[in-house]
Amino acid sequence: MSHKVGRAWLALALAVSLIFSTLLGVASANAAPNQRIVVKITELVRVGSTGEVVPGKLRDQNGARIRFTYDASAANPQPGDSFSIGLPEEFDLYENKTVELRYNNMVAGECQLANRSVTCTFNDTIRGHTNISGEGELTFRVNKTTDAKTVTFDLNGTKTAVPLPGGGGIDTSLGPFRQMAPTKWIGTILEKHNHIRWEIIFNPSKLPDDHEGKPNAVRQVVWKDKLTAGQVFVPKKRVPQEGNPGVIVPYELVLLNQRNGGYERLATTEGPLSTKYGTFGLKFDFNDPARPTEATITATGPFNPDHNYLIRYYAKFDSATGNPIPGLEYKNRATLQGTASETFVTASGRYVDTFKVTITMEKGFGGFEVLKLLGGEAANDVAVGTKFTTSVAWKLPDGKSAADYPGWNAPANPVPLEVTLGKTTTYPATFPVGTEITLTEDTSSANPASPVTWGDPKFTVDRKTTAKSATFVIKDQVSVPVQIQNIAERAKEKVSVGDYVWFDVNADGIQDDTDKPIPGVTLTLTGPNGQQVTDVYGNEVAPVQTGPDGRYSFDNLPALSPGQKYTVTVTPPAGAKPTTAGATDRAKDSSTGFAESEGLTEDGQRDETLDFGFVKPSVSVGDYVWFDVNKDGRQDDTDRPIADVTLTLTGPDGQPVTDVYGDPVAPTTTDARGHYTFDNLPVLAAGQKYKVTVSNPKGYIPTTPGQGDRAKDSSTGFAESEGLTQDGQRDETLDFGFVRPSVSVGDYVFIDTNHDGVQNDGDKPLKGVTLTLTGPDGQPVTDVNGQPVAPTQTDDQGHYSFDHLPVLAAGQKYKVTVTAPEGYIPTKPGVGARDKDSS
Repeated sequence: MSHKVGRAWLALALAVSLIFSTLLGVASANAAPNQRIVVKITELVRVGSTGEVVPGKLRDQNGARIRFTYDASAANPQPGDSFSIGLPEEFDLYENKTVELRYNNMVAGECQLANRSVTCTFNDTIRGHTNISGEGELTFRVNKTTDAKTVTFDLNGTKTAVPLPGGGGIDTSLGPFRQMAPTKWIGTILEKHNHIRWEIIFNPSKLPDDHEGKPNAVRQVVWKDKLTAGQVFVPKKRVPQEGNPGVIVPYELVLLNQRNGGYERLATTEGPLSTKYGTFGLKFDFNDPARPTEATITATGPFNPDHNYLIRYYAKFDSATGNPIPGLEYKNRATLQGTASETFVTASGRYVDTFKVTITMEKGFGGFEVLKLLGGEAANDVAVGTKFTTSVAWKLPDGKSAADYPGWNAPANPVPLEVTLGKTTTYPATFPVGTEITLTEDTSSANPASPVTWGDPKFTVDRKTTAKSATFVIKDQVSVPVQIQNIAERAKEKVSVGDYVWFDVNADGIQDDTDKPIPGVTLTLTGPNGQQVTDVYGNEVAPVQTGPDGRYSFDNLPALSPGQKYTVTVTPPAGAKPTTAGATDRAKDSSTGFAESEGLTEDGQRDETLDFGFVKPSVSVGDYVWFDVNKDGRQDDTDRPIADVTLTLTGPDGQPVTDVYGDPVAPTTTDARGHYTFDNLPVLAAGQKYKVTVSNPKGYIPTTPGQGDRAKDSSTGFAESEGLTQDGQRDETLDFGFVRPSVSVGDYVFIDTNHDGVQNDGDKPLKGVTLTLTGPDGQPVTDVNGQPVAPTQTDDQGHYSFDHLPVLAAGQKYKVTVTAPEGYIPTKPGVGARDKDSS
């Protein structure tokens, strides 16, 4: 089944018609109501998205339009006099604005739209003229319901009841509950709007029988939605509210109404909002994250046949101003997925400036007016306000000549008429009734010229559309409405290439967060034949330079045939050389010297993989800080790395260093493996040195320096580099070993053979005697390496030692307790000096 249902209420500005016997000039500043001017409403109708009349009753949020006349012939009007139209409380203006009253391109006054009223003020040039009358149109929004058959307008001070269309009354926007077939809606498009509101309405019972899932069960309803030219989806899935930008409105799923009434916001793309009717979800997947024109919309939840549901989302105008393009019809088509039957909904709308002027038409004469519209995929490449020249050829009826119409000033034949996109242009004169008018248009007359291919213009008169020309007959005292639509197509299939030149700071050949863009790099494009390229607009493609972000682009290039390639050649930046090429996939790797495109056989394709990374000649120093466990001053397997040690680099001049990419070289710290590095340092001249100064880690002192060669020894306090006079060199010999400050105790247990309590030559050592160490607190001791100090035994010479003990504070003591060997008792203590006595 197919549904092609659309509704939109477009803001069609005030269209005012002035009818004068003679004319006009500059408006007066002060408006004085002249209540003798008679204003009448001749028509009140409901209108649709393009201003067309929609039969039936009005509903809340519909568009409506009045046609009115005014007659000042008996009012003795003066410059500055005004008349007004006040809207009933059920209606509201779409926008406040000031509209010129014009006639034959001359300003006749102005009409101000504000506060639900229109006030039109005459200018100075009406002075002395009496038979002034006119007609006009005003389109507005319905904003309130009523059961009344009429509404009351204030027509220049006179309260006037005007019958409502469709038998009277204004219903709610949806009317009584009914299970709604899939429907598409579009919101009002106003001149200064930035976004279009699109809506899909559906009831689960009205989906095709083969659609997956049953009502009331959790199911997915998936739509594939496609926009036409001039608009793109909003990737953030939320927009500022029109007229109230401080309020952000999201893409959302809404329970629109139900049998018992009600309205509930169910979910946004960020998650559920209400679980009153179950848990619902909403997801949008775009075809292009940057400029999405297609979306897959997935609504999930326990959809109930007693409820109607609405998906609301937004597109932004894809135009130079960010506002709607006058005369362009914005369309949208959403197709239901997961069903064999083609179920789709469409809607469309446009903003058209419909301020128009008609002229006094004497009996036996008439005229015409042209509304200029725009369409086609390249519509947003056409400048706002573009003008065309329409040729007006005429043929008087029954073989008559201009002489048969005394007082009628015959124009040239054909006569040119300038028309403007999005505007209604009234031919500024009349023709006798029965005159045959033929309109044609040369699209090359477009001013300014646009980079598009123009299709044949389409002419619509009396709802009949023809190509290339239109012929119609002038009617008595009627301005025949004509629409001319120009179709703008892409001038030629266009492709582009780019996009990045960078300093590969970590020299890995891969684009990542460490890189730096290079501005001002020159790139040159050649075609498949090796020659300079001419773009789709006939311009030679000149070399380009990268911007501040390192990006470049060659745009508007002709699409290629399969197998053909564009080549981009880079001029290396001064002092730099290419980084490693082909280190990863095309999207993130680098090329050397030149790069060739892939694909680019279809309109709109872009190859952004033609990238060039560079490095600057540089050197580096490092690399190791360690705990010299065995205190030999050499790096070996017993060592332990020390993390978080701070090291500072200075240059040959003793000052801080700036690296090759212009960044100051900050102090660094060792990693968990004790390593450090200073990279991207400028290459040194012969005899120059870098100096690395180490901050001693807390609780450590330097180990012995200079033990062995530079690669494995240690330096104290600082170390200086060697070499580093050529690109890529590295000095890894600037290493620093540390030990913890320690003390030891010992050392002799002996047999005092002469029982004098003093060590002498006659004494004999005692082997295997156990001794135990305790600290100042009387507890076992942990050595400086973090190991518990276990009891020890004397060796063959009676000696023992407790090593690597923490240094004591003044007044503190270590205590060594001896376990008396079996069969022995202590000798005399404290006899003689400490180094020879006994304890």
